[in-house]
Amino acid sequence: MNRTTQLQILIFLVGRGKAGMRVKQIAAYLGVSQPTGTDSINALTCKSFVEKLADPSDARAVAVAATAEGEVAVVAPA
Repeated sequence: MNRTTQLQILIFLVGRGKAGMRVKQIAAYLGVSQPTGTDSINALTCKSFVEKLADPSDARAVAVAATAEGEVAVVAPA
């Protein structure tokens, strides 16, 4: 698992606030494949740094947003 990609995703999502973004948008922004984005987001979800939310504009889609734990990890990395 690429920790650099995870960190990039986390920093990006913290910068977005609670709005969240779809995996496809995150992957496109970072220039990685959607499967790579999904794997990294799943790893961040297991660490409780991000959460998956229902996308209000599309019932089939999910948005990903940073959690409070994720925000702390970006502000004060271990």
